[in-house]
Amino acid sequence: MSNLVVSEADRIKRMVKGEATTGIKTGFMSLDRILLPMRPADYIILAATTSTGKTTLACNIALNVARAGTGVLFFSMEMSRQAITNKLLGIESDVDLVTAERSSWLSDGAEEKINSAARMMQKYNMLIDEECGLTPTRLRTKARAHMAQNKYGLIVVDDLGRMHVKGMENDPTNSVSMISSEIKDMAKELGVPVLVLCQLSRAGAEGKPKLNHLRQSGALEQDCDVAILLSRCKNEQYVCADVAKQRTGPIGEATLFFKRDTQRFLDTDSYGNPVWPGTEHMYEEDNTQF
Repeated sequence: MSNLVVSEADRIKRMVKGEATTGIKTGFMSLDRILLPMRPADYIILAATTSTGKTTLACNIALNVARAGTGVLFFSMEMSRQAITNKLLGIESDVDLVTAERSSWLSDGAEEKINSAARMMQKYNMLIDEECGLTPTRLRTKARAHMAQNKYGLIVVDDLGRMHVKGMENDPTNSVSMISSEIKDMAKELGVPVLVLCQLSRAGAEGKPKLNHLRQSGALEQDCDVAILLSRCKNEQYVCADVAKQRTGPIGEATLFFKRDTQRFLDTDSYGNPVWPGTEHMYEEDNTQF
């Protein structure tokens, strides 16, 4: 304890002076203010009903983290690495690639945006692992191996529902419990935040979702350090990110603007207006009074 308390006191002093950070920022100031931000060994659940945008938000967070110079290890069990890369490129370039592919047409300046985004993304330390149907043991083994070869500060798992435990296919409750426990141990062992995507039950689509809307919610609610529940706002251009649980911090809601054509999430100011990259300082000044 004598060594630990001295180390922790020193870390707090350096953090207050701005010489150290408490964790990894999501890149969304309204969300980071609640998360303080993502801390090492945090097991973070990002849950939503189908087509709410959880994978897209995870991709936005992964890009923000990689852009800030931190490595990202992305386990994509639902989408291929090509599909994830296409989504990431659309976000980074702010170009509607789906419409471009369907119409075989790019607007003026779009090609240069794509090329510029591609050049930037080549510099990012990001690895996409697309192996399907991982067991929790296999996930932990692969994560450990990847971490031994490169330095990653964030692990994303998309998604928990695609994982399985051999011999427990007909026992989803205990299967989810074992998967969740292994992920919790993996985050603690590797000392990095692990962002895990999962589905909410259909009841979660009716009004504001709650923790008990997590599928087989008992184990997930108990094991996770942070639970973020996504829901659509009345204005479909906005998504509410509700931090419904945080073991070592506050809970609260962040409203994000969802630019659906390019799959890009943006912060919002105190008036609900989207905050575009490069204007964050205006957002900070606007909110100092709060």
